[in-house]
Amino acid sequence: MLSPISVRWLCAVIVVHMMITGAFALTYQWNGSASSVWSEPANWNPTGSPAEITAGPAPIGTNLDLRLNVSNGSANALIYDSSRGTTRYGGLGIRGLVIGTGVAKGSMQITGGTFDTTSSNVQDALSSSSTANESQLVIDGGIYRSGTLQLGLNNPSRNTFTVSRGLAVVDRIDFNVQDGVATLNLDGGSLQTKSFKMSTTTPAGSSNAMNFNGGTLVAGETTSLFLPDLPRTSAFVKPGGLNVDTNGYDISIAEPLVGAGGGLVKSGMGRLTISAAATYTGSTVCLLYTSDAADEEDS
Repeated sequence: MLSPISVRWLCAVIVVHMMITGAFALTYQWNGSASSVWSEPANWNPTGSPAEITAGPAPIGTNLDLRLNVSNGSANALIYDSSRGTTRYGGLGIRGLVIGTGVAKGSMQITGGTFDTTSSNVQDALSSSSTANESQLVIDGGIYRSGTLQLGLNNPSRNTFTVSRGLAVVDRIDFNVQDGVATLNLDGGSLQTKSFKMSTTTPAGSSNAMNFNGGTLVAGETTSLFLPDLPRTSAFVKPGGLNVDTNGYDISIAEPLVGAGGGLVKSGMGRLTISAAATYTGSTVCLLYTSDAADEEDS
């Protein structure tokens, strides 16, 4: 039998462990019932609805071990603008951002400021458990930073990640849908990543797409798995084209690049290797750079 001192010591250890693992993290849920304004209380679920929710508006600032759910359905999308400054969500065992909960879809647009979840060791996610509802994250200015963004949670869902202006720095982009649709649109701005991946083991029935129509795809590390040939996924080079900045790294694209009216422009130090047959019909342009060490090559 434990002595009272031992019991108190054990309870203290449990409490510290729960705090470290994020068990006490607060979750805020956007419903967008009144407007798209972050600071409007009516746009946030009240405490206890669902049970784990804390009443908003959610705080802004840095180093916040918090989780943001965006679950507005057909109501107003959440707009994060320059007036919000820099906000960092997520932590050890805490997802920083989840767009779409249950069968309800979610929509978030970043137009300014910085929204950062890189302090989390758990993936951000776009997900709803219904292909009838499309969850969306749009970067239309400002900066979004994440360790991993999952387009789906190994479930039948429909999710779209669009970069049209600004900067998205996402280490891993995971097409993680089962019997669903995951779409990446690069229409402008810059998307920096270390790799694309598919963690689901049951992709059959899914129909995924990458639409390259302007903007710049920036490499984040040297890897032969930058863009592998992902099952049930097509990469379309649209009229705006695919612009790849190797950024000093050597990377490979094994996903076939399908013609849809555009071409490819490669820039930056580092080597780009395209190992799959490409059917895009536009031109291929290599912007050459030199350094004191060696001339840049492209293949």
